[in-house]
Amino acid sequence: MKINETIFDTLSVIWIEKLHSQMISWIIETLYKNWEYDEISFILRELFKFKWELKYSNFLVGTEIKNIDVYIEVDSRIFIIENKIKSSEHSNQTSKYIEKLKIEKESISIFPCFLTLIWEKAINNNWKNVSYLDLENIFNSINKKSFDNSRIVFEYYLKTLKNINNTFSDFISNHTKYLHVFNDWGKTKYSKLNEIYNKTVNNSIYIKKYQLETIFQKAFLHKIVKKLNLTENNSYHISETHWMWIIQISFNIPIKRNWDKEYSYWFQLQWNTIKFNLSNDDYSNSRSTEINDKLIEEFLFFFNTSIEWNKYNIEWEEFGLNPIKTKAYISLSKKIWEDLYLKSVKEISSFLNKYLDFLNKQWLNNINKK
Repeated sequence: MKINETIFDTLSVIWIEKLHSQMISWIIETLYKNWEYDEISFILRELFKFKWELKYSNFLVGTEIKNIDVYIEVDSRIFIIENKIKSSEHSNQTSKYIEKLKIEKESISIFPCFLTLIWEKAINNNWKNVSYLDLENIFNSINKKSFDNSRIVFEYYLKTLKNINNTFSDFISNHTKYLHVFNDWGKTKYSKLNEIYNKTVNNSIYIKKYQLETIFQKAFLHKIVKKLNLTENNSYHISETHWMWIIQISFNIPIKRNWDKEYSYWFQLQWNTIKFNLSNDDYSNSRSTEINDKLIEEFLFFFNTSIEWNKYNIEWEEFGLNPIKTKAYISLSKKIWEDLYLKSVKEISSFLNKYLDFLNKQWLNNINKK
């Protein structure tokens, strides 16, 4: 699919969060200056999901106020947007922002919105989760005449949102058309530009040109996680290492044995490798010297003593014990398909589920076992 690039594309700024935050702020401010209060109310209701009427007794909109990407104040209510187009939440930002605002504005109601390209959820459940596709649909519903002489800027931004969302939607619906997303992660920008120079811009070239491989990988892994047999005892985390994303599934209650410290089991998919881990819950302060022969023996015992492992068609002898490095962490790993991303989401999730089902049963059988 050919992409008609806009001025925002040409300037290579479409993946800079500040651009989108500034555009959201500019659109709302322009509507306010043109007395288009109904249009602003529509935008805010769609983003923040409320039904009451706004009176505009006071109004303020801006970016990077109090470390918040988009800050809007209307009728003594605060609406805030945390914008994540190519990155993820870190350092528990969503909770910290709310806590800080409540201290500074204790008598004012706060309404938060978490805006992402790949449908991620905020860590703090009080935030409304909104996608860039939602944003495109909301802005497409606004009367373009409201922007007078700056209408062309607004229309270019709408086309830019369309380019972004169409590329992402096509990838997520058929990832096997975009195998370079999984194979180009180690290439430099120079190398990728050499491959696409003077070629007609389509979705694949758009991804290469703006280096979207990592965030698209993450979206693909989120799609896999939705198909996994996670139980109430599981939680998951998707993190990045060396330009690659990892799915890490935990078993939420630490194992307590006759050990000096608490340890937890983990199940992990990293590229074409699956791992089973046992780590000290205070991992960052742990030392490899805490791992003794007895701990290793019990870790291996956890996997090798089940009489039901044949039921799950799991061949444990294919797993190797990895060298222990600097922390209190033991892991077994096994290479799986070299062509993992040629598989469908259903094939990958079914494969992972046989391990996850087995591990959940083993974990429940072993928890707090002496």
